[in-house]
Amino acid sequence: MMPRAGTRLRRVKKLARAGMWIAVTAELTLLAVVSRLMPASAGRRWLAEAESLLAEVTAARRGAAVRSYLLSAPRLAVMMWARRALRRARPGPRRPG
Repeated sequence: MMPRAGTRLRRVKKLARAGMWIAVTAELTLLAVVSRLMPASAGRRWLAEAESLLAEVTAARRGAAVRSYLLSAPRLAVMMWARRALRRARPGPRRPG
């Protein structure tokens, strides 16, 4: 499930007023696609964090922030899936953490 549509729409409108509609839409779409490579709940949290950062960062630093998130995403996705697989493979009661 994606973050509430109203919140995301407000962020997009705010950025659109600043004259960055095309770049912001492309960045959000790309981040949303990457988040689908992760387990559902973790992908939603990662995407919410990335969208929040993009809303707060200045236009000059936005490209670097997106590149940073996209470079870390494959490693993070593998770690998230590995953790989920280990939790399923471990017999007996599950331990927190």
